[in-house]
Amino acid sequence: MILNLFLGDLLSYFIENGSSRDDIDRAAELIDLVRVLTRWLFKWDTIWSDATEKLSAAQQT
Repeated sequence: MILNLFLGDLLSYFIENGSSRDDIDRAAELIDLVRVLTRWLFKWDTIWSDATEKLSAAQQT
């Protein structure tokens, strides 16, 4: 639970402060990364216990 809160705060920080207004491409990459990490965060128990899900998660990086 604490890890979830920490990751949420960290991801919010990177979205808000990670790129300048002029760097739209970098902002888009950060948003995509946040989406992937958020999916992992909420499905981690399933990902960890299923070899197919682990492989899928590894291929997303």
